[in-house]
Amino acid sequence: MEVTRGYRAECVRLLSRILAVQTETISSKWGSGIDFEKMPEQYERTLAYANSLRSILDAAGNNPELSSIIADRLKQSR
Repeated sequence: MEVTRGYRAECVRLLSRILAVQTETISSKWGSGIDFEKMPEQYERTLAYANSLRSILDAAGNNPELSSIIADRLKQSR
């Protein structure tokens, strides 16, 4: 998929939605390609936290009780 036309643009749009950063900022200041080597460290940490949460939710999917606990905690943290 990485070599398909529009893949980087889709990555930029996804990062923009997740991190609440303008797409223009990501496109012009975070480096070329899909590695985004100039991404500020604060956003790298945020993505790491989001990825950890995704892993936890994936694991909880097999346990309805745990899924319910996590969902309740997330609602409380808003």
